[in-house]
Parts: sequence; C-alpha cells; structure tokens
Amino acid sequence: MAPNHYSFNLSFEFYRQFVRSAEIRVLTQVKTVKGVRPITYFDVRLNLCDSLSNFKSIPLLIDLYRELKKSFNVKLGCPIKANFLYKMRNFTFTNEYLPPFTPALNFNHSLNFYENQMKVTSILTQGYVWHNGTTPKKVG
Repeated sequence: MAPNHYSFNLSFEFYRQFVRSAEIRVLTQVKTVKGVRPITYFDVRLNLCDSLSNFKSIPLLIDLYRELKKSFNVKLGCPIKANFLYKMRNFTFTNEYLPPFTPALNFNHSLNFYENQMKVTSILTQGYVWHNGTTPKKVG
C-alpha cells in the first residue's frame, strides 16, 4: 500500500432475512488525542432498505460508493439475504476521504441493525487518524 492508503477486509453473514421495516443506526464517535471525552460526530437512524437504495445518490458519498462497488458483494437494496456470506475485499480508504484539517483522533464507528425497535446485531470499527509528528494512542 502507498502512504495514506489503507485496505480493509470484512466478512459477515446474517442468520435470517431482515424485514422491510428494519432500521440501521450509523454512529461515529471521535476523541482527539488531547481530548478527555468522545464526541458524537455522526448519529443517524434510518430505514435500512431505503438507505441502501439511496446511498449511491448522495453527492458526498459517490466516491465511497464507487470504491464499495469494486470491493463489496452487497446489493444496494433489499432484501438483505439470510445465510449469505457478505464479503468486502481490499476496500481502500485514502486520506482523500478526510478533509485536510482533520485533527489526530481516535474513532469508533458502529452500524447497529434493528427490527421492531430491538437491536439484533452490530458491526463495530475502531481506529485512529494521525499525522506526522503525532503518536496514535489506544482507542477506547
């Protein structure tokens, strides 16, 4: 990988098909290197099927959509299949997705899936962003 290029692999399988009214909560929390508490950067809860089918039409997410399309075997829409191995292979994330003024920080990003107002599963990603001259600290 080149500098400022990061590759991700992810595999998951749902044991049952989601109902049409299923929801997803996307939550991103960050903490700067000198910060004391995490800050909620992004927190939204949406209908899962609607958000998947409209993902590619959001201008800020078009580049991300193109990269996902190359590396992820998920169909952007419903149904979300049961007993199907969803795989993301070599998803590449670069510093181009982040504004140049992004500070050094730790992050937690979670995708929470709900049916009938009850959380049924979560996918959690943790990591950090740092710049030359800063040292990453433990996420948490």
